[in-house]
Amino acid sequence: MLDSNLKETAALHPLGLQINLQTPGVSTATLTLSPNDAEPGMHDWIELYNQNGSVGVYRVTNPVTDFNQQLTLTLRHGIDCLADAVLEAQEDYKGAPAALLTRLLNAQKTLVNGVKPWTLGTCAATDDIDVNINYPRLSELLNNIEEQLEGYLFVYDQTVFPWVLNVIEKPSAVDAEFRLNRNVQTLSRTLNDNEMCTQLILSINSKTVKAGVTGTDTIVN
Repeated sequence: MLDSNLKETAALHPLGLQINLQTPGVSTATLTLSPNDAEPGMHDWIELYNQNGSVGVYRVTNPVTDFNQQLTLTLRHGIDCLADAVLEAQEDYKGAPAALLTRLLNAQKTLVNGVKPWTLGTCAATDDIDVNINYPRLSELLNNIEEQLEGYLFVYDQTVFPWVLNVIEKPSAVDAEFRLNRNVQTLSRTLNDNEMCTQLILSINSKTVKAGVTGTDTIVN
């Protein structure tokens, strides 16, 4: 758990954690804590880890305590803090993606470590886009822009600060490593170019287990 300066305030020991890494879109997670753990509140920052290390800084969007005093947190990736602000304008924008993204990020309201947390890095998309601005939240505008950038993806870099939003070309291939032990009969991997979907389908002891959902990688610890 992190404070507004991204300094660690507590180490959480979840009873359950599910992380949904999504590209495109905003990654989400569900975290369940015991009554003896720290109690993050609305919009607190939490950095999540899996077996490969950090998967990013998220913030609490919906804390719920049940009758057993277990706290379940709904988390959204740190880019979701753009939902806290709107562009005070009502207009149609047509132009370069980099110019609109820069304007959008300049309008951030939430401060982290005393500054606006997101900056624009590389923007590989150069073709003009057409966006209607009608008092939407910045996160809605960001989704609208990403939908129009065919062939490109938003990539969020939180290994540095301020955090960096990059726009890159969609890869034509996916590199992956999957290590298996016993009882595996078959293994197949498919790549759907339209949805950028990677599926791993395992046949184990005549029972088929599918890993992967269209457009979504699901990791459960």
